[in-house]
Amino acid sequence: MARAVAGVAAFVVVGMLSVGATAASWDQAKPQQVTLIGDSVADAIAQTSTAVAEAGREVSLDLQVAPCRRVNGQSCPYNGVRPPNVIQLVQSLGPSLGPNVVVAVGYNDSESTFAQDVASALSALEDAGAKRIFWLTLRAARHPYLTMNAALEAAAADHPDLTIVDWNVYSRSHPD
Repeated sequence: MARAVAGVAAFVVVGMLSVGATAASWDQAKPQQVTLIGDSVADAIAQTSTAVAEAGREVSLDLQVAPCRRVNGQSCPYNGVRPPNVIQLVQSLGPSLGPNVVVAVGYNDSESTFAQDVASALSALEDAGAKRIFWLTLRAARHPYLTMNAALEAAAADHPDLTIVDWNVYSRSHPD
C-alpha cells in the first residue's frame, strides 16, 4: 500500500513541477531536471516502476532516496548502511543537483532540531544552485510531526524558492 501512496505522491509532485515550469516560462524543449531527495517513504517511489516511468515522461528525474535518511546529523542505519543526510548528499551531488528539488524527508529527524536542520538544508540547496525547492510535509501520525510541519511553513516565509507541498492533508484522505 505504501507503494500506491508513493506512486500518487510522484504524480502530484511531477504535476506541480509541470505547472510551475509552464508558469515560469521555462524552456519546454527539454524536460525539467528534478532531483527527489527522500527517506524510506519516498524510497517506495523507486520500487514502483509505473511511478518512475510516468514521472520520466514529464521530467528528467534523479531519485536520491534511501531509508533512514535525515536532514542533518548522522542518518540511522538500515541494513548496515547509513545513507548521507540531505546536506551531505546535496554537497556530494554538486552540479548534478537539479535546479528543481523535491525533498521528502523528516520522519527520522528530531523535533527539537528540525527547524534549524531545515534552515541548514535550504542554505545548502540554494548554495548548490537549486532554483525551486518543494518540501513535502510529514503525515502527522504522531504529534511531533505537527510541530515539524509548522517549522516547514515558517521556513517558507524566509525562502521564496521554497514551496510546501501539504502531503499531510493529501495523504490523510488516502488511508491506503
